[in-house]
Amino acid sequence: AKDMPKAKTFAEKAFKADKSSWQAAKIAGMAARRLGDIPVALQMLERALRLQEDNETRYELASTLKRLGRVEESLPHYERLLHAQPDHDDGWNELGSIYLAHRMLAEAEQCFRRAIAISPQTPLFHANLARTIFCSGKLPEVMTEIKTCLHLDAGNPEWHTMLAKALTLQSQER
Repeated sequence: AKDMPKAKTFAEKAFKADKSSWQAAKIAGMAARRLGDIPVALQMLERALRLQEDNETRYELASTLKRLGRVEESLPHYERLLHAQPDHDDGWNELGSIYLAHRMLAEAEQCFRRAIAISPQTPLFHANLARTIFCSGKLPEVMTEIKTCLHLDAGNPEWHTMLAKALTLQSQER
């Protein structure tokens, strides 16, 4: 992290020296993003993609746009990424979270299930699926996913909170 400003400066200089270097633009964009310089990050990531199609760059650009609240702009990047690289678990998770935020529950559930199929040991994917199916009222399935989260990452208090809420709702249904 300490060397990140140096990396960004180095990559920007390399890009200025060779405007056709998509790698330098990509590295500068990724470094700028991690440093919080979002305008530079977007500019460099977009340049990198114009110079060379690259799934990692597309993911970085899509997730940067999403974090800025520019969801509509991020969607085609996620879709294009997942068309090119259907095993990109984080891409499926991010797309699912966009669908969940827009209450497109069937689409969100499908995305989270794809992410889990690729990386079943990632508790966040199970938690996001649990949140989605909770909205659909599938409480038994919610419990299964939360228990999976606890099995994979017992120390995370968020999973315990989710379990407590689900148990409370389950007892109210009886």
